[in-house]
Amino acid sequence: MAKMIEWSGGPETFTRRHETLFQPGIKPGNEGFNNTILNPTNEPSFTSPYLFNYVKRQDLSVKCSRNIAKSYYNTGVQGLPDNSDADAMQTWILWNMIGLHPMTGQTTFLIGSP
Repeated sequence: MAKMIEWSGGPETFTRRHETLFQPGIKPGNEGFNNTILNPTNEPSFTSPYLFNYVKRQDLSVKCSRNIAKSYYNTGVQGLPDNSDADAMQTWILWNMIGLHPMTGQTTFLIGSP
C-alpha cells in the first residue's frame, strides 16, 4: 500500500482519488449503486472503504463502510445487495458490524467502527 500511495502522488492525492470511488453520479449505468464507480458487491472491492486507514483517515473508512452497510444491506428477504458467493456478503457485513476488516492472506485487521 505504501508504494500505491506514493505512486498516486502521496497521501492527500490518494485520498482525493480514492474518495472518487464513492461519489454518486460518477458512473452512469451503475444505478443500483447510486452511479458510483465502486461496486460493493464485487468481492475485490470489499477492502476499498478501509484503504483510507493507510493514509491515517480512519474517519473516511468508517464513513464509507457505514454508508455501504446502511445503503445496501437490510434485514429483509432481499437484504443482501447481490448474490452471495460462499457467504461473502454475509461475512463482509458481519465484520463491518464488528468494526474490523480482515486483510486477506495477512494477520492484519483494519479497524473501523462497530
